[in-house]
Amino acid sequence: MSCPPPDSTLLIDNSNTRTKFLLMQEGQLLHGCMRSIPTVEITPASVAALLTGWSFRRAVIASVVPCALEVLQEVLPCPVTVLTAETCPHPLEFDYPGLKTLGADRVANALAVAVEYALPCIAIDLGTAVTFDVIAERNHRPCFIGGVISPGLMTLAGSLHRNTARLPQIALSKPTQSIGRNTREAMQIGVHLGFAGMVSTIVRSIRNELASEAGLVLTGGDAELIAPHLTGKVTIDPYLTFNGIALAARASE
Repeated sequence: MSCPPPDSTLLIDNSNTRTKFLLMQEGQLLHGCMRSIPTVEITPASVAALLTGWSFRRAVIASVVPCALEVLQEVLPCPVTVLTAETCPHPLEFDYPGLKTLGADRVANALAVAVEYALPCIAIDLGTAVTFDVIAERNHRPCFIGGVISPGLMTLAGSLHRNTARLPQIALSKPTQSIGRNTREAMQIGVHLGFAGMVSTIVRSIRNELASEAGLVLTGGDAELIAPHLTGKVTIDPYLTFNGIALAARASE
């Protein structure tokens, strides 16, 4: 894609595993302008190299990695807005005593759901950790009321290898049976089905507490893998977090 106009806005999703960069022009996400880097590799030099050829007048960041956020704020040659629960724009409200502990990725996901989806709704971000964020109506306004955090699929798989003497590191793949015929198969089945069962059990418990068949919006790398195991209205939205960051960017114009 040709170099975007200099009045573009840079959106950054700084998560635990990867940090993704996307441009927005006139309120629209430029899907062809996506770049990413492993978060552990973020340095002033690596970020400057990654952004070579891009022009933008400001940046909006959702970050859950404070040390990486410091580097990004230092290297970006423009005004920077950092999305937090305190800076989250209308219309999303919060009924959440632990507001200062709420991750910016969860804020972005909740904001996108509040604006774009019917409520109540559960945003499920399937990454290194899995976050379940519940957005419901309170006094006819969308409101974040809490959620759940659990280990992600790769985190579960890696823990078996790290915390045992002989279990190997496995490549994740969708199992074709429920009885493993060797150790790797047994691990793949256990991780996949166990993870899917955990997610579906948490969803069922949240829906019971809400007394509502709340809709589900899935995002993150394992969304396609887990969606078939869930019931009710399920939507996969790969740009959910960026949509929330974009909404914050538009509100701060």
